[in-house]
Amino acid sequence: MPCTELRFEKRLETCGGLAEKVTYDVREGEVIVHGESGLSAVYKVIDKNTISIEMPGMGSVVFGKYL
Repeated sequence: MPCTELRFEKRLETCGGLAEKVTYDVREGEVIVHGESGLSAVYKVIDKNTISIEMPGMGSVVFGKYL
């Protein structure tokens, strides 16, 4: 099940209350998040406030920025 809330910080990603140390690679139109666990995720940048990720069997999950 995908997270309903993601938070990205300088070296940390928080997903549904679980935090993991991460590094980031930024490419045109996408951000690759590499977790300390060895897993990576590719997020598509839709605009400056919105990203999405493709989830196998679930389609695209979209996340918007809020403060």
